[in-house]
Amino acid sequence: MEDLSQVLRIRREKLEALAERGIEPFAYNYDATHRTVAVAASFELASVAYEPMLYSTGHAQYPLMIRLAAVAVLGAGIMLLSPMGPIGVGIAVAFGMAVLWVLMSATVWHVMRSLVKAEQAK
Repeated sequence: MEDLSQVLRIRREKLEALAERGIEPFAYNYDATHRTVAVAASFELASVAYEPMLYSTGHAQYPLMIRLAAVAVLGAGIMLLSPMGPIGVGIAVAFGMAVLWVLMSATVWHVMRSLVKAEQAK
């Protein structure tokens, strides 16, 4: 096994070789513009706005089923993406909240469409 100082020396030499070729190995830096909590909260607020409409039209079971599906997606996403570290967990949370919003929106659209059709049929 190589000595740690020798490994570090080899790494520095490789780093210098890249610099000589004009390659900056750590050239990119990304500033965070949004936080996972803010993204999740915005999807949550958007989906919560739909719930009173579903309750008032007698479809109170849909929000619970949708939330369970979103939690399942969130859990699976965390299991799959957690090896990426905090970024992977953040992606999983954002994706889970997006699924919640899409399912809630689609359900509200479907319920409203059926209510309009029922009204027109009268």
